[in-house]
Amino acid sequence: MNNPVHQLPRMQEFFSRTLLGRTLFYLFSVTTAGFILLGFLHIYYPGNHHAGGWSTSLMLIIISALAGLFVSFLLSLLFYKQLIVRIRTLSNILLYLREHEDAEVSFSLPGEDEINTLAQDIRKLLNVKRITEKALRESEHLYKSVFDSSADALLLTDNLHRIISFNSAFAALTGKGEDFIDRSRFPYDYISKSDAAFYTAFEEKHTIHGGAEAEIMNQQMQTISCLVTSSPVYIKGELCHLVRLTDITETKNLEREKKERQMQLQQSDKLASLGMLVAGVAHEINNPNSFILFNIPFIEKSFREIFSIIEGSVQDTSSLKVGSLPYKRFKSEMGDVIADMHEGAQRITKIIMDLKNIARAEPEGEVESFSLKETVEGVMRLLTPQITKRQVAAHISISDSFFLRGSRSKLSQVLINLITNSLEAAGTTGGDIYITIAEAERGAALEIRDTGSGIKPEHLSKIFEPFFTTKSGSGGTGLGLSLSRTILQSLGWGIRVNSSPGSGATVMIDFPPEAVV
Repeated sequence: MNNPVHQLPRMQEFFSRTLLGRTLFYLFSVTTAGFILLGFLHIYYPGNHHAGGWSTSLMLIIISALAGLFVSFLLSLLFYKQLIVRIRTLSNILLYLREHEDAEVSFSLPGEDEINTLAQDIRKLLNVKRITEKALRESEHLYKSVFDSSADALLLTDNLHRIISFNSAFAALTGKGEDFIDRSRFPYDYISKSDAAFYTAFEEKHTIHGGAEAEIMNQQMQTISCLVTSSPVYIKGELCHLVRLTDITETKNLEREKKERQMQLQQSDKLASLGMLVAGVAHEINNPNSFILFNIPFIEKSFREIFSIIEGSVQDTSSLKVGSLPYKRFKSEMGDVIADMHEGAQRITKIIMDLKNIARAEPEGEVESFSLKETVEGVMRLLTPQITKRQVAAHISISDSFFLRGSRSKLSQVLINLITNSLEAAGTTGGDIYITIAEAERGAALEIRDTGSGIKPEHLSKIFEPFFTTKSGSGGTGLGLSLSRTILQSLGWGIRVNSSPGSGATVMIDFPPEAVV
């Protein structure tokens, strides 16, 4: 047991140094004094004198003092209990806040100036609250700044894929309004269900760390290629997903253009190899053809002399036969045969020269002056077998004095592509091709018009795209018009196409004024 002697200093410290102890002491004193005063008033009140005298009065005073002490003791206990309960409750709250919010709380009972200590702790708590709120606002501002300033489209979705938050880049990417986005679900309202590869990657865990490609149709009905990543995040204890969309449309276009360029280079290599082969074949054909051209005059002269000898030595040639033909008929037809041989050899020479002109390698930037009519006629000679096979009539109306300054071989290559397209459009039913010089706003234009099947409107805007072809089943590569436009652009010339189904097509090659001599 505790010794009462040792408890006395603690009681004195409690009633002298603590605000609660002083308050209880004052309450005891005031209540006891009040009851004693009531006892004196009862004694000295004139109507309350008793026969007992002073002993009775003293007894009343003692009873009043005891009653006062008892009542003050009960009040003190009630006051102490209520105050201690509230202070301890507040102390527990402050202690909890100190453990969870970094507030410095040191309130305890009993102690000196508990109320002041409590007030200081509350002020500290309010200061911590203000600092915490400021840090929270700064953190939210930083988060919003990073979220909104991101070049990639960002959005938060809940576990039902409803969009909780999104940045301006996402709105710009999709072109959708806030009302639609707030009611939408990602990816179901943005990525087509036909994109099976994306949904296969997405549906497994709704998390895509490495990224998955998908296509989004924006408000302007344009297809945008995106790389989509999705990561789980927890916000207020709820599972959400942070989704990032990176626009890779330009990258995809560059990759596609790279592949197209590679295919064009491969095709150019093939054409270069073919050009070398053609030049070699032309050279090999030219040598024996030169012998033919050289020997035809000798043969013609020799036959004239032979005919003179025969007619001088044979009086009647009516019964004479040469090569199972009567002499007179043989003599008449031999002149035609030799003339045809000479014309054929000359045609071979012209074709060889045309092949050499087309296959001839020219240094980059080198230009020459050449006749447009001769160039067109040379191309038509090369295409004679196709023209004959398809029963097409070619009508060329170009002045002999129309000369161009540029690359003859490059223009010949373009003309072969364009005229071949016109011949293929004629099919096997025949038709006409008209090649004329037309007026243009600036300079002049070579017009190639056919009476073939024409071009469908949905195809007209795509005919210059690499690898676009409607003749894939017959070996078409889709590079003819694309390469032709590239060649003409390198010369500073232009190309236009007008057509309608069933009415043929018209191709215009525009020559600027400086290209016309």
